[in-house]
Amino acid sequence: MSDIVRKEFPSAHPEFAIHVTTEKLPEGPWAVVASLRHHSDYGEKTIDLPVPEETFESQPDAEDFGARLAMEWLDRNAPRAA
Repeated sequence: MSDIVRKEFPSAHPEFAIHVTTEKLPEGPWAVVASLRHHSDYGEKTIDLPVPEETFESQPDAEDFGARLAMEWLDRNAPRAA
């Protein structure tokens, strides 16, 4: 497995895609960053989420945390239909 893994996940909001990048740190644990890509008729916008301080023992744990972080952000901040 590579020391850097990038994945894209669908979200409950079809106009948004979740991007998660995990990286194995030199000292051993895994770090994660997440972003959202918003697609509209006018183009695309990337929303970088705050970098968490947490590190993880495994790549899947880091990836899961990043995906959940992005889903929670979307639930709080995505526009709602009237």
